[in-house]
Amino acid sequence: MSGVELLTALGHGPGQSLDSVSIESLTDLTNTFTHYFGKGSAAERVFNSKEIYAAVIETAEKLEKKEVIIFLSEFFEFCFFK
Repeated sequence: MSGVELLTALGHGPGQSLDSVSIESLTDLTNTFTHYFGKGSAAERVFNSKEIYAAVIETAEKLEKKEVIIFLSEFFEFCFFK
């Protein structure tokens, strides 16, 4: 799914270009996404709030466009599901 679509569905527009070591709030998620999206790269971060994580998952599940990508590093294969 589109990160921009997800953030919009969560009620957040473009954030500040700030990197967070972990995600404590939707603002942290938005700012970290904006930071790395602007660089054309990705980042993995830990959600320290179960409530924020649950809200993100619940919102993502409601979006029409979903895509699951599974990377099996042992076999160097990608699987795409749309």
